[in-house]
Amino acid sequence: YYTTYLNIQFGEPNHFVLTHEGNQVKVYLNNDLVKSFVNNNSYFPNSNIYIGGGYNQDSYFYGKIDDVQIYK
Repeated sequence: YYTTYLNIQFGEPNHFVLTHEGNQVKVYLNNDLVKSFVNNNSYFPNSNIYIGGGYNQDSYFYGKIDDVQIYK
């Protein structure tokens, strides 16, 4: 989903951040804001978090994920 507007440099380290405050979602890549949108889905705050895969497990991230941090 997010790769449709991210300019990910493959073979290089990337820093990906997603913030969620109220219904405002912001997506950062390498310290640049690349997407901001309002999420009106009521399930979003209470849903499971999937790192490296989709919620229906039909897509996966093929690469290395390092230093995952989750804050509330």
